[in-house]
Amino acid sequence: MIRGCQPARCRLSAAARPEMPDPTTSARRAPCGGSDEEVMPRPYPRSIPDDQFRYLVTQPVGWDAVLMTLDRPAASPQADNERAERILEAARELLVAWGYKRVTVDEIARRARIGKGTVYLHWKTKETLFTELLRRELHVQLGTVTAGIEQDPSSALPSRLVREVFLQQARNPVARAVHAGDSEVLGALAITASGLPVIQELGFHTLLTRLVDVWRAHGLMTVTASAADQIYTIDAVLTGFITGGIAVPPGEELPPDHRADLLGHTIRTALETSATPDEATLHAAAQDVLATLAAAQDVLAGAHPRSASH
Repeated sequence: MIRGCQPARCRLSAAARPEMPDPTTSARRAPCGGSDEEVMPRPYPRSIPDDQFRYLVTQPVGWDAVLMTLDRPAASPQADNERAERILEAARELLVAWGYKRVTVDEIARRARIGKGTVYLHWKTKETLFTELLRRELHVQLGTVTAGIEQDPSSALPSRLVREVFLQQARNPVARAVHAGDSEVLGALAITASGLPVIQELGFHTLLTRLVDVWRAHGLMTVTASAADQIYTIDAVLTGFITGGIAVPPGEELPPDHRADLLGHTIRTALETSATPDEATLHAAAQDVLATLAAAQDVLAGAHPRSASH
């Protein structure tokens, strides 16, 4: 114990909080009443890396964010990931209910039942948190499409795959907002810093381009039109089905499954060859489609904008 000073009180009292320590050292001078030769340990756990400490104390939560972690033991990787998933799920619920503009980190922390500073331990900003959320949504969607093809290789046909993508969008309000560029839900996220629609920034156009190449290489799509025309056709028709028409009166919209069937029929009639592919061709094409989807998932999984320690 340092003479004339109670460290816990000194650290936590609003009137007698210590000055921020030098995060590059493991000790600092006693802030009150101690001799010049006596030092006390830095008032934050060694489980917080120095670079993360430097960042935390510059944020709006500032020193409080560090103090909130003082008594928390170092979390295991599993517990860390579980907490991150809880934060993402809370952010997702609020995004759907309120829209990006109205959601605050305070509300996310409250719904996830954690401290606000803990959110900043995982993501430096609200924007990076939601960017990862959007990446996760697309990653999950591609995983569902992949599972369908693994069970039934014919699901790799252009009309079947596009139909399944549409159904995923119809069932998932976040995925639908991303593909439609819904600014009411996504707010500033709808257009990225580089000026691109978020769906393009997430790599959907690149994925579609590679899928069309695979389908053409295996003879599943006609070659009477250029690949660029086919990519545009799929993108425009899919987007139109997702956003819906403007002439249909409210209450007369078709159910999602029926709309999905119409979309599949449109793609099949416009782009697929008339001949039914044999089993060997279909199997080979399915394997290449699966590889293309896996590569897209790897890109999404490897681009998480987490804090340095995560």
